[in-house]
Amino acid sequence: MRHIDNGICDMVFGYIAGQSMSQKKHISILALKNANYASIVDARSVFKKANELLKAQGKKELFEVQVIGESSELVIEDGMVSVTVDLLSHEIDKTDLIIIPALRGICLVPGTTIGFL
Repeated sequence: MRHIDNGICDMVFGYIAGQSMSQKKHISILALKNANYASIVDARSVFKKANELLKAQGKKELFEVQVIGESSELVIEDGMVSVTVDLLSHEIDKTDLIIIPALRGICLVPGTTIGFL
């Protein structure tokens, strides 16, 4: 496996952060009913890991990551998985990036809704 130098990581994080590494970016991951739970958990993990790597390099954390939902808890995968949300959708004032998770087992038809979208 080839080592990726810090310059490349800095470029990638800079691009994601809108070319500004000095200001923390707010990431909202939507907790939607019919969501594939792994797409919520994995998205959160990627940004949390990025913060850990930055901290290990003596830099400030770049991302504030929050799972957003209509209620404080979302039960998915036929009751097998429970996702605790950080904020309710009406509590968000501003976010820099919204991540919409992959959805499972539904076919959208006119007049249907997906969670709080």
